[in-house]
Amino acid sequence: WIAAGVGPLRTRRARWLARLVVASSAAVSVRDPDSDRLLRDIGAREPPVLPDPALFLEPPPGSAQPAGTAVVVRAPVSHSVAADTLIASIAEVASASAGTQAGATLLSAHHGVDSDVISQINQAVQSRVGRRLPVKELALDPQEALRELAAYEAVISVRLHGVVLAALADRPCVAVVYDGKVRSVGSMLGAPQLALEMRDLSAQRLRAALTEASSPAVRADVRAAVAKLRGHQAEARAWLLQALR
Repeated sequence: WIAAGVGPLRTRRARWLARLVVASSAAVSVRDPDSDRLLRDIGAREPPVLPDPALFLEPPPGSAQPAGTAVVVRAPVSHSVAADTLIASIAEVASASAGTQAGATLLSAHHGVDSDVISQINQAVQSRVGRRLPVKELALDPQEALRELAAYEAVISVRLHGVVLAALADRPCVAVVYDGKVRSVGSMLGAPQLALEMRDLSAQRLRAALTEASSPAVRADVRAAVAKLRGHQAEARAWLLQALR
């Protein structure tokens, strides 16, 4: 298990299975302190905390003229009031620039799974402004996905790796927390205030967070955090080589 995210483990059976899996594995590392604490709490081994391997990709060259906002969507785990709020908030923010060169684009990393939420967002946008947002599938190759995200001025991501890749691409990013792992990565990337809880989401909060994410101070904090995490590459490589022996 390389830089795994652990949890949530809500039941006794889930905790038992997690202990069994970890105990049966030749090597385990986790990608965030919360995963480390959770494994310790359930009595599993104490794994090293190593950055998500996506952070070791080669950063793309900056786009000469980045434009628009990328919205990396994710289908909600289950239908809830929070899911409705997510769709309404994204639709309201995206509608403000629909049809312009600097408009929003819905990006899917798992199109078959995301198609329903994309349809719901676009229905809400169409009811507001009479048009739908463009939809694109993110490249399966992470290096190509990095280049795609670098072409936008800013990113709103409801997927963890949308947040990670946006930070590596040096794009201002707001994360929507659908799971604790997204909150953790926001902290590790130096901008915990830009990880917005889905249950508290609103268009006003999204707009304010996008403005803050684009500020020079916050961008400097995220760059410093990414550089620090990338500094663990040699450590991660050594751990992996040892694990494969």
